[in-house]
Amino acid sequence: MERTQFNETSLASGQSEGIFYNVRVFLWLLIAIMSLSTIFICQYFYQQDKQNVLYSIEANSPDKLQTISNDLSLRIFNVIQSVKYLTSMQAYYLNRDQDAANAKDFQIMLLNMARLAPQYKQIRFLDAQGVEKLRVDQTVDGPKVIDDALLQDKSSRYYVQEALFLDKDGLYISPIDLNIEHGLIERPYVPMMRFIAPVFDKAGVKLGLVVINYDANILLNSLSQYQNKSAVLMLLNEQGYWLKSDDKDKEWGFMFPEKQDVTFAKQFPKIWQKMAHQDQGELSAEQGMFKFITVDFDVYNSKYIPLAGQINLSEVVAKHNRWKVVSYLSTETIDEALFSLKVRYSVIGFLVLALLILLLVVGYRLLVVQSQRHGELLHNAYFDDLTGAYNRAALVELAEQRMQAHHQFSLIYIDLDDFKPINDNYGHHAGDMVLKVVVKRIKKLLRPKDALFRLGGDEFVVLLDGQFNENSLQTITSRIVQKVESPMKVDKNRVRVRVSSGIASSERFSSLDDLLKSADGMMYQAKQHKKTASVEGFWLAE
Repeated sequence: MERTQFNETSLASGQSEGIFYNVRVFLWLLIAIMSLSTIFICQYFYQQDKQNVLYSIEANSPDKLQTISNDLSLRIFNVIQSVKYLTSMQAYYLNRDQDAANAKDFQIMLLNMARLAPQYKQIRFLDAQGVEKLRVDQTVDGPKVIDDALLQDKSSRYYVQEALFLDKDGLYISPIDLNIEHGLIERPYVPMMRFIAPVFDKAGVKLGLVVINYDANILLNSLSQYQNKSAVLMLLNEQGYWLKSDDKDKEWGFMFPEKQDVTFAKQFPKIWQKMAHQDQGELSAEQGMFKFITVDFDVYNSKYIPLAGQINLSEVVAKHNRWKVVSYLSTETIDEALFSLKVRYSVIGFLVLALLILLLVVGYRLLVVQSQRHGELLHNAYFDDLTGAYNRAALVELAEQRMQAHHQFSLIYIDLDDFKPINDNYGHHAGDMVLKVVVKRIKKLLRPKDALFRLGGDEFVVLLDGQFNENSLQTITSRIVQKVESPMKVDKNRVRVRVSSGIASSERFSSLDDLLKSADGMMYQAKQHKKTASVEGFWLAE
């Protein structure tokens, strides 16, 4: 308790305890801040590397979908160039004198184009009523002109009906669908697109239509060069049906009554709802990550068509030819690809945080050790090693501080009479034990703000905090003397000591030396009075 009392001074280790408490709080706060900072930094760099990993498993740059869109657009543009060229050439031949040579020349031109472009499955000329007048088909033996007897009336086909209303410079591009011959879907499937442009004479009379049946497999298979094992590449039509998928059973759902619900829009409704109203973007859902871009035929007017002359696309073309190129990474694929990255940053974060915490703990331990050493030095400087009471240096420190602060206190000077015979008869060990018992007994009588000091040998000083009158001091002193003088057991011996005491109050003295001299003088007078009175038996042993 005395350490606590004395620690109220400027040398108090209680302040050190308060400092250590603050240090511990600061240490935990710093660890929390470092933990959050480490997590934030690792998360920041993880997100940066995450994008690189996602791009790498897609095996292409962030412009991948734009590249695919440009590729598809260019392929469409090449077909548009061909149909417009045929339109202009047919108009030229038809505006010349009608003879067999003109028809033969146009037929040869169609054959040559078919040889150069095997992706054109059919090249036809229809009259103004939609009846075939000339047709070249791709066969196993190469391009072939179909006999007149086998030519068909195509006026009922939807793409012909749309094209018959085209004005000059108009163009109709049909949706991608499966080729139908004689009312049945051709097998194996032959995806087809029809590019149709009208032919007019010099007087502006519509003479017919030029039609190219384009093998859309060429278009769809071009996506394969961008495909990789991680990202699924898909092509969707304007209704959300698969034109190209990794699962063949999902393709061409709109061509079969039993597959009307087999759509991307049905499988990923929330994604499709957002995708349908955006031209491009990146969307995330529970199923994974979707990147998409729109292939819009409207852009041909501004991007490619000016190179080949004015072309007016049908409004229907713009409506049914808004494709979506979609790159899809499933959640499983993403998690698998990011697992090692997560582990790496988790380990890095743990090691960095562990190192920082270790440095803080080591620093704190060094501070504790230094404080303990400081405490030991403080104890050695201000405490009596034998009894645990404060020493003379502590008395000087505490008393002078109180005197400078004009804080009232009193001193009781205590001396054990004839203590030397105890050492002589029972040894120094017994004498030490007596001193310890004396200190213990006095401490029990003191208040928390009071203190006990051993000046040396068998001399002690009690510091009483506050202001006391002489009667009060005498009462306290008598109680202490009575307590100390009661018999005590030392080893197997019963011992009793006598006490001489003196008192002094700080209010009447300006220095500690004068205060101590006054108390010491009173104690000395009491001791002399006992000797004069020939009081014997200051100590006894049984």
